[in-house]
Amino acid sequence: MTNLCAVLFFSLCSSFAFAQAKQTVDKEKLVDLYQNQKYSEAASYLMSIYGKDAADFKEITQLGYCYLMGGNTAEAEKFYSKADLIQPQNLPVLFSLGSISIKRGNTEKAKKYYEEIIKLDSNNFNAYKQLAALHPEVFSLQKSDYLKKANKLNPTDVDIVLDMSEMYAKMNLFGLIEPILKPALEADSNNIRLLKIKLPLLLSNNELDGAIQTGEKLFALGDSSTAVLNNLGKVYYMKNEFKKGLDYFKRVSLSSSGDNESLFYNMALCYRGLKDYLSATENFKKAIKAGISKNTLLYYTKMGESFEQAGEFEAAATTYKKGSFFDNDGNLLYILAQIYDKKLNQKVNAISTYTQVLKSLPNTEGNKPAKAYIINRIEELKK
Repeated sequence: MTNLCAVLFFSLCSSFAFAQAKQTVDKEKLVDLYQNQKYSEAASYLMSIYGKDAADFKEITQLGYCYLMGGNTAEAEKFYSKADLIQPQNLPVLFSLGSISIKRGNTEKAKKYYEEIIKLDSNNFNAYKQLAALHPEVFSLQKSDYLKKANKLNPTDVDIVLDMSEMYAKMNLFGLIEPILKPALEADSNNIRLLKIKLPLLLSNNELDGAIQTGEKLFALGDSSTAVLNNLGKVYYMKNEFKKGLDYFKRVSLSSSGDNESLFYNMALCYRGLKDYLSATENFKKAIKAGISKNTLLYYTKMGESFEQAGEFEAAATTYKKGSFFDNDGNLLYILAQIYDKKLNQKVNAISTYTQVLKSLPNTEGNKPAKAYIINRIEELKK
C-alpha cells in the first residue's frame, strides 16, 4: 500500500511539472500584437510557446498566418505546407498556399493550388478570379473560361467585368460587353470605372445622347480625364456640333504630353467642319508628323549607308532622297548631293540638291565654311 501511494504521488508530481512546463498563449497579448500589425513579433512569441516541432493543425496554421502577414513568405510556406499534409484539401490552407506562391513569383505553382480548390468547390468565385488573373495575356481560351465562370457566379464584380470588357473590345466583340456591363452598373450606377466602359460603348453604338449623359455624369463624379474628354469630343463631332467637339479636344491638348496623332486628326476634322480649312491643314500636318516614328530618319540613314558600302549608289541616292523628307537640318540632302556629284556624275541633280541644302542651312557663323564650299562647288558644276 505504501508503494502504491508512492507511485501515485510521483505520477501526480510529474503531471504537475509537465503542466507547469507547458505554457499557454496569452490571448490578450496576441490580440494586441495583431491589432498593432506586429506579426513578426507574434510569430516569435508563438514559436517560443509551440516550438519549432509544433504538430497541432491549429498551432501550425496560426504560425503560418503570422509569418505570412509579417512578409516572411518562405517560413509561411513551410508551415502551411505542413498543415496541408495534416489536413489535405483544406480550402483556407490551399488559398494561403496559392497566395504565398503568387508572392514568391511561382505562378505555375499558384495555379495548381487554385485548380485544386475548384475541383473541391466548383462554385468558388475567388478561385476562378485568381486563376483568370494568373493568365496575364489579354486573351486565351483558358482565361476566357475562368472569367466567364467567375462572372456567372458574381455578375457584379467590377474587376471581372473590366477584364472581360477589355478582352471583348480587343476582339471587336462589342455586342458582348453590354450584357455583362448592365448588371454591374445596376448594382453600382456611380462606379466610374464601369461608366468609362459604357461611354465609348455608347459612342460605338451611335447612341450619342446617352453618351453625352454618361460623360456629364462622369464629370459630376469628378472624372474629367483625357479619355472622357476625348470621347465627348468625338460625340459632339458626330452630332455635327464641331465647336463643342473642338473645345473638348482643346482641353485634351492642354493635358496631353508629347505628340498625339489621333488628337491632331480629330481637331483637324472639327476645324474642317467649321470651314476653317487652314487650321484643319495645320492639324493634319501635325497628325502626319506625330504618326511618323522618331527613328524613321535613322533607319533611312543607316539603310543608305549600307547601300553606299555595297557600292549600290543609285539605291543609296533613292534611299537618302526618301529620308530627306524627315530631315530638318539638310544633312541627308548634303550626302545625297555628294553622291550625285562624286559617285553618279549627275551634275543637274547635284546642283539642284546643293541648292536645297543652301536653303536649309541657317545663316550662322558655324555654317559659313559649308556654305562657301557648296556655292563654290555649284559654280564648278555649272562650267
